[in-house]
Amino acid sequence: MAMALREETIVQQYESDFGTEVFEFGISEYLNIPRMQGIIDAFLAVRKLPGDVAEFGIARGETLRQLGLFMKANGIKKALHAFDTFTGLPEPEPVDNQSIHLVTGLYRHPVSEVMTYLNDCDVVVIHEGHIKNTGPSFKKPLCFAAIDCDLYAGTYAALQVCGRVIGKGGVIVLDDYETSWEGVTAAVQKWWGAGKKGWRMERPVYNPGLHPGQLRFWRE
Repeated sequence: MAMALREETIVQQYESDFGTEVFEFGISEYLNIPRMQGIIDAFLAVRKLPGDVAEFGIARGETLRQLGLFMKANGIKKALHAFDTFTGLPEPEPVDNQSIHLVTGLYRHPVSEVMTYLNDCDVVVIHEGHIKNTGPSFKKPLCFAAIDCDLYAGTYAALQVCGRVIGKGGVIVLDDYETSWEGVTAAVQKWWGAGKKGWRMERPVYNPGLHPGQLRFWRE
């Protein structure tokens, strides 16, 4: 699998049932190239596995849209599950770094705006509310999940959901580990700390100066 970078796009070559194909993934407000490259590479590795796709903490929905357009172009029939409050960041807890970045309501994009933005994707399922409330009843199997919740509570709740529903060979891509988003690090350490039998963690680095905080958890 080879890739090349262009301004505002990632041009990805991948092996399909019809040979080597090319797809251009767009880069937008929330998707810098190193972050999106990590997401794309992990997704391409699991795209043929059974299970849906989910993002926890979707903001406007850029990640889901890129994955959704790729699946649509390649006839991959998976639902896209969008978990968010859609009212922006909740109020941080003491475990979260009380910095200028943690503004309650930051990244607010109402459901109507998100659905309009995602209207060219096939199947989007909205899960509106705090993940600790919407996650426990979620039982759909997943092959891929992206977690970008920024805060402790949402990150830990998302990891708990994924720990239940990610199938064999599937992957979680998590952002912001060991960065200024201290709650994310605390949530990972709590979830992973007791040991996760049947899971493997890795830390890909595409450009440490731009995006050092991405982790992958693979279900073995």
